[in-house]
Amino acid sequence: MLEIKHLSYQVEGESGEELGILNDVSLTVADHQFVVITGPNGGGKTTLAKAIMGLVQPTGGTIAWNGTDITGLDITQRARLGVSYGFQQPPRFKGLRVRDLLALAAGSEKLTREEGCQYLTRVGLCAADYIDREVDASLSGGEVKRIEIATILARKSGLMIFDEPEAGHRPVVLRQADRDLQGHPPEAGGHADRHLPPGAHHRPGRRDCDDPRRENRQARAQGRDFPPDPGQHLGRVQLYVGGGEVSMDQAEWKLLKEIAELEKTPQGAYNIRRNGALDSRNSTANIEITTKTEPGKSGIDIRIKPGTRHESVHIPVIISQTGLSEMVYNDFFIGEDCDVDIVAGCGIHNTGCETSQHDGVHTFYVGKNSKVRYVERHYGEGPGTGKRIMNPQTVVYLEEGATINLESTQIRGVDSTKRETKIVVGKDAEAIITEKLLTHGEQTAESDMEIILDGEGANGRVVSRSVAQDQSQQVFYPKVTGNARCFGHVQCDSIIMGDARISSIPAIVANHVDAQLIHEAAIGRIAGDQILKLMTLGLTEQEAEEKILDGFLQ
Repeated sequence: MLEIKHLSYQVEGESGEELGILNDVSLTVADHQFVVITGPNGGGKTTLAKAIMGLVQPTGGTIAWNGTDITGLDITQRARLGVSYGFQQPPRFKGLRVRDLLALAAGSEKLTREEGCQYLTRVGLCAADYIDREVDASLSGGEVKRIEIATILARKSGLMIFDEPEAGHRPVVLRQADRDLQGHPPEAGGHADRHLPPGAHHRPGRRDCDDPRRENRQARAQGRDFPPDPGQHLGRVQLYVGGGEVSMDQAEWKLLKEIAELEKTPQGAYNIRRNGALDSRNSTANIEITTKTEPGKSGIDIRIKPGTRHESVHIPVIISQTGLSEMVYNDFFIGEDCDVDIVAGCGIHNTGCETSQHDGVHTFYVGKNSKVRYVERHYGEGPGTGKRIMNPQTVVYLEEGATINLESTQIRGVDSTKRETKIVVGKDAEAIITEKLLTHGEQTAESDMEIILDGEGANGRVVSRSVAQDQSQQVFYPKVTGNARCFGHVQCDSIIMGDARISSIPAIVANHVDAQLIHEAAIGRIAGDQILKLMTLGLTEQEAEEKILDGFLQ
């Protein structure tokens, strides 16, 4: 039971006078009761809903839920008591998927795909099309609203509060919420999973999905209810009640796990470098790893035979010796028609006061029609005061029809880094770069990235996401050059926190009339409504912030 007694909420006007948004409101909602609050804009409906959830603090009166006075409780505490809230304009999250929000709402990290799809089906979404999508700007307002309601259904809350619930979808969505409170199963014959949201399109090969607009026309012709025009109905708030081992110490194995996800010696080809020297190596019939013989160059050559498929190469570097500084050159010669994974990266464990540094140059020669997935992770740790510095350089040459998918991630602990990436893309070849970066403290990071689209039909795509915390600094120099009929797209998104600084200085150069080049850059802080949304799912403010950052950098 919800009991509101003499609730008031006042704000200060422009002239200093007190304005009453809520004045002595009393309301009782019994269990299993459905209440609709209507009224004109500015009447206090949203303020009342927010006061119940704890999003605003009333200036007078009390709110009790199931006999417990919750007036002084915060959002998280109310959520954990079974109060949930659907925002009028639900926030969007880059990086967080629909399934992530549903799992948070259900309070289960082990929420299965099937369980998540059931919640989407109940709000009229084709589950398979939405479960793995990010809750970002690619979704329409109606789609986001339906997903918002699905998260509330997943919480199985005793008190469900919806602000402007009808916007963007049909009443069947809310009827299902009411049925949930009554303990009834989903409406028989509703076939909610067969309805596409507004703006969606039929996909050949999938079962037909009904158009809600067609259903509305049919309902109108039959005299049945159908969703009103959002511009014509009163705003409302609705409440619902109810291998062999390598000899390494523990710290070194931890480094291997962080940068290469290795807990034992990998299968297939590998080369593990430790403290400036070869630790262990294995070649296969199709992948040969040899030590460089060029004077003054430390490193390895990796040769992959034409036609090699479904094999991997691990070449991690770990440094646990304080004061060590090294420069390494690794060259990759990948034959035609290959499909291989290459996992690299560097981890530094510094326990002393001297600087430990790893600089590396990786050069790829990718043969015709070959596909390469290259994963590079950087990580630093250790109790020492000495700095941990990494400066990776990556140079790639793609022959006709070749593809490289480069995933670069810098995890916490790297004091200074300068990344240099250059990719030359040939005819009908494609370069896909995903960069993820987090800095904190007084760390600095610079990324200098250039994609040269040389061949006819060349494609280049970059997605860079970064988070700068505390007093850290980040600088990005993305550049795309089009020398033929080609397509290039660079997207740089950053979250800035504390006293951090971020600069993004893009450049696009078209040297051909049919070169199509796009650059997008956005820098901003975590939106307050994103934090509040996750708090309504039972997370603390700190947990919400961490979840947003984890999703953003996922």
